[in-house]
Amino acid sequence: MIIYKNKKGFTLIEVLLVITAIGILASIALVALNPNKQLEAGRAVKRKVDMDVIVKAIERYGVTNSGQYPPALESVVTGGTVGLCVTSPCTGGIDLTTDLAPYISAIPLPQTGQYTITKTATGITPGYDSSTIWATAGTTAPKLDLNFARDKQLVNAVNGSNPITFTRNSIGTYVGSDGLIKTAAANEPRFDHNPVTKESLGLLVEEGSTNFYNTSETLTNGRTGSSSGMVYTDFNTGGPQGGRFTRVVRDTSLSRSSDWDWEVNYSNTGLSLNQSLVVSFYARCPNGTLASIAVKNPDVGQTFNIDSTWRRFSVVFAYGGDYQTTPFFRINRGHTPAYANGATYDLAMLQIEANWYPTSHIPTTGSVVTRVAENVSIAGTNFNSFFNTSQGTFFADYNSKYPSNERMLNFGGGPTSTIISNEGVIGSGLYFSSIGNISGSAADGVKVAATTSVSESAGSFDGNTAVSTGASSYYAGANSLNFIAPAAAIKQNWIKRVTYWN
Repeated sequence: MIIYKNKKGFTLIEVLLVITAIGILASIALVALNPNKQLEAGRAVKRKVDMDVIVKAIERYGVTNSGQYPPALESVVTGGTVGLCVTSPCTGGIDLTTDLAPYISAIPLPQTGQYTITKTATGITPGYDSSTIWATAGTTAPKLDLNFARDKQLVNAVNGSNPITFTRNSIGTYVGSDGLIKTAAANEPRFDHNPVTKESLGLLVEEGSTNFYNTSETLTNGRTGSSSGMVYTDFNTGGPQGGRFTRVVRDTSLSRSSDWDWEVNYSNTGLSLNQSLVVSFYARCPNGTLASIAVKNPDVGQTFNIDSTWRRFSVVFAYGGDYQTTPFFRINRGHTPAYANGATYDLAMLQIEANWYPTSHIPTTGSVVTRVAENVSIAGTNFNSFFNTSQGTFFADYNSKYPSNERMLNFGGGPTSTIISNEGVIGSGLYFSSIGNISGSAADGVKVAATTSVSESAGSFDGNTAVSTGASSYYAGANSLNFIAPAAAIKQNWIKRVTYWN
């Protein structure tokens, strides 16, 4: 008689668990072996979802507009393909942001390139155009592409990594995509926007500054004098940051020439004589009509038109002269229209700085507050991973509102370290240290390319013909890349994009 022993095997559940574990380990191995391929696969999925969302939004527009496309798309010829703009101004495509706003929160952005729409005889077909600055005229892809205005993060779009070291040891404020003022925590980068058009301006890099008005969020607490018959009311919501503001209601019987609504004395703030001061604030006329407010000190006066939109205004004073005995400034309802609609206006976010232009708002709630300067750089292995010591090309798209001999891109180390700099005052131009003096002016920002090798260097300003300046050794000893050199006189800068080919 044969006796069979009971041999235990795997249960179905155990087999499934093993298969699942193997699958997880395999996927991890694939990512480790070919991370770029996996990243691109993820981006491809995102693009498919994004394009479906765009098409559905256009279809919903047609349902509520008698079957018509948005006007900009209607004007496209049958068979034509156009790119979709997502920021203003729109060039080389069409802007559907406003038309599609009721149907989509925001037109999505691809990681690189541009979404497109092809108009056919039977409808529209979405697409994806990867032809960007990355590969023009057959050039190779860059090693570094920081598209701050588009991506709103410190990410190299080439591989999805964050190579940047960013510090600002204090809070900072910026304008969000909704036009409201936001607060960034210490060491959090600020991606700023135009408060009117909502255009993404890129990474905001600013100098340090101090607000010497110590109650900017509760204005009436810092008011030291005013005319009689005034009514001041602080509100906790509805301001330019969504928060506090003060409503000023003026007695219409007051004389506009001798009575002031608001006086601020800052003799005990720690400010020094014979220095430039700038007073800035947000104001609006809540009843929707056009009005004006006047700001003056004993020496300088200026009047501004205000309407129902919160806007920022500023006046530059010299802390000297009459200020030595009367250090104050005054705010008053202006002359026209003469005290109409109750002579009411709103104020918020008052700021006094020892400067000649206003920087981003610095909130204060009882004491003077300083915002620390930003430090933005790529160093160590992150720098070595993309940089070529013998040749390379930089492209920068940026705006320096108050340039003054700044180093826009600057190498750490090396005897001749500046790549792209601002020169002089507003509108005076740009120059490339160790590459050549290539000048130009652009009030709304510039696009600059600078390239060099051991045998030749050249640069181009805003797409103009490149200027060759011979050999250069400015790469020698470079060990980091700084955005606005820390040792330079940092001013207000908005960096939209920096790209590097090696």
